[in-house]
Amino acid sequence: MLAQVKTENGFSLVEVMIALVVLLLVFMGLMQSALLGIDSNLRNIFRDEALRIAAERMEEAKSLPFDDAVNDTADAVADHNLALPACQNPPVSDAVPYPVEVQRSFRDILNFPYGTRRNVTDLDGPPVNTKQIQIIVRWEYRNQCYTHSIISLRRR
Repeated sequence: MLAQVKTENGFSLVEVMIALVVLLLVFMGLMQSALLGIDSNLRNIFRDEALRIAAERMEEAKSLPFDDAVNDTADAVADHNLALPACQNPPVSDAVPYPVEVQRSFRDILNFPYGTRRNVTDLDGPPVNTKQIQIIVRWEYRNQCYTHSIISLRRR
């Protein structure tokens, strides 16, 4: 009598299902890291735009006559005809409003609001010959407030 040799070529249904589950877990990890990278890039884009806005506002402040370089007031809102940006969870130190709103459109984001504030401090007594100008830019992304500030000195 001849012995029959049984060979199994192929995979069972259980082996295929296990392989698919492992593959699914790998792809889920890759998707999560891709989403994290996209979110990080978007946060950097918003920050870079805030840097540009701060630089523009600082140049604007430096181009004013020395005695006209003062803190932003309600007049600044009237000059720009813009409303105040809302920040849902402002930091505790953020009690002073940001009177000048700047809206920017970049990439596929239209009219993203940034709030800006100019603080001017006299550094020496009368007569004032040196002023410290600080520009603060605030924005909100995913219900979290972010700020960026720059400081410069100006002499008469």
